[in-house]
Amino acid sequence: GEEVSVTLADDGYPIIAFNNGGNLATLKCVDISCNAVSGYTVHDGIQGGLLRIMKGDDGIPVIGYIKSGKLTVLKCQNQSCTN
Repeated sequence: GEEVSVTLADDGYPIIAFNNGGNLATLKCVDISCNAVSGYTVHDGIQGGLLRIMKGDDGIPVIGYIKSGKLTVLKCQNQSCTN
């Protein structure tokens, strides 16, 4: 199956990172149930299913994933990870 990782933004709503057909993608929920999203962003190619998202000390999410057989770290540009 595809890997999914979740963290909570400062507003308490989920930010989800996932492998979408070989691409690292994120989306930001606008409610706690994630019935709607405010952003969907494709960031980069990804290999396999291993990925993790967590919020940094500054509130900006950081995602670790495997690309070209190496651990790769992406720091989002904003708290919603919509870029």
